[in-house]
Amino acid sequence: MPTSPNGALGSLDYKKEERHALAIKSCEAPPKFGTPERQKLIDEIHEYMLSKASPVPQLSPSQASKEHPTNGDGEA
Repeated sequence: MPTSPNGALGSLDYKKEERHALAIKSCEAPPKFGTPERQKLIDEIHEYMLSKASPVPQLSPSQASKEHPTNGDGEA
C-alpha cells in the first residue's frame, strides 16, 4: 500500500491517509488462525517480522493534501 493504485483494475482507490491507517492497523495484531500451537507460531513469526520492519513513517497533513487535493468542500 505504499503507492497509489492509480485506478489499476481490481485495486482499492484509498486516499493516502486511509492507506496509512490501514498499514498501521495491519501491524497491530497477528492473524488468528488454527490450533493453539499454530497460533503460537504465527504470533512468534509476527513479532519477528515486526522487529525487522522499518517503522511506519508519520504522515503530515501537507503530504496528504499533496497527493489528494480537495476542491474546497472537503471532496477530492
